[in-house]
Amino acid sequence: MNLHASGTGSGRPVRYLIRREPATRVELLAHGWTESQIHEYAWPMVVHAYAFAGDGRERLVPHHVRHSPTGFEFGYHGSGPAELARCLLIDYLDLHELADEDVPLPVSYQQFKRDLIGRLSRDSRQHVIGVETIEAWVRAQNTTGRP
Repeated sequence: MNLHASGTGSGRPVRYLIRREPATRVELLAHGWTESQIHEYAWPMVVHAYAFAGDGRERLVPHHVRHSPTGFEFGYHGSGPAELARCLLIDYLDLHELADEDVPLPVSYQQFKRDLIGRLSRDSRQHVIGVETIEAWVRAQNTTGRP
């Protein structure tokens, strides 16, 4: 069963890229850095997630804050990986309009974190997750009766 609600066509994500890269100036300012600090200190590395559509278009996966106001992470089982797992599933299932409400997802993002996001190598700079991997995981959750 395909739970992806965005329909068919070239705009649907075919893969997700999770990449550790330097924070942007906008992110630093949003986290309280001053202009002086931006010019004085090395910028920290952060994790961004990108969705790639079948037509080659790339877009940033939105961060709907629930667990980690500082953003996404991977490679362990904490709040940053939970946030990434939740937001990837929200994007894959096209549930952005419900993301900031207290509505549960049709599958457990905490289990997605344990099964996939937490197991990614923390030492790697980037990971690619094909939607077929997410779709297979979602299908398995629906057949095992997990919430």
